[in-house]
Amino acid sequence: MEGNWCSINCPSQSQGNSTFYHSTLSLVLLGLLSFILGALGARYFTLRSVKKTQSKRKEKLIYLEEGQFSQEPTIDFPPSSEQ
Repeated sequence: MEGNWCSINCPSQSQGNSTFYHSTLSLVLLGLLSFILGALGARYFTLRSVKKTQSKRKEKLIYLEEGQFSQEPTIDFPPSSEQ
């Protein structure tokens, strides 16, 4: 019995398995953490760009509603009759 107990629960063998287990667990948790942070960062920057696009669309709609511009707003130059 003592021979079997030592071969199964020998500290030197379980130490190797424990180190492998902890390193694998650390890598998995690190990967999961980086995935979550990456997803949150991508969501933040995507929402930020969507808000910018929406504000540009609102500006464009305001110009179109006022009837001043038919396309993107441009700079109006004075009449060229002086030339």
